Amino acid sequence: NPTTGILDGYGDEESPLLIMSIEDLVNFSIKTNSNEIENDSYISLMTDLDFNDDNSYVDPNTTVFGDINGNNVIEPLKTELTTGYGFPPIEQAFSKSDFEGFFGTFDGCNHTIYNLYMNYNEVDEQNNISTRSTMSVSALGLFGIVNGGTVENLTVTGNINASESIDYIGGIIGYG
Repeated sequence: NPTTGILDGYGDEESPLLIMSIEDLVNFSIKTNSNEIENDSYISLMTDLDFNDDNSYVDPNTTVFGDINGNNVIEPLKTELTTGYGFPPIEQAFSKSDFEGFFGTFDGCNHTIYNLYMNYNEVDEQNNISTRSTMSVSALGLFGIVNGGTVENLTVTGNINASESIDYIGGIIGYG
């Protein structure tokens, strides 16, 4: 996918949204969380992705997504996703009343997402109090909430750190 974070496809069963880079995955997360992509869409992961491997990015140094990791500094995307808060969960919920979730179909096509990183501890590595923990995120995983949707043919590796204030945690699906 030559354009950073632009998802090919229409999101329906005949023409699913295609995820071909880390930028596509980040864009999918951001746009589902802001309701710019319908949470009943069809999505296909077209390749293995590794958050620690430059080859999984169109441009690991892009800053087009801004401050994803919550440290108030806009850094290269690879740094944003592997430090601080890390990757923002797809269909995250900020309260128990916000559990609509993802109800589409995500087909991993037997691919793996390696080195997913999320850190929602009360205190980060530099002993700073986390502002994200005060946002009352309720579920952590690649998908925060899945409600009637399907996530299939997918393997995820990585590290999710969370404080006791996070209600649900899973590698692929936090709550569903």
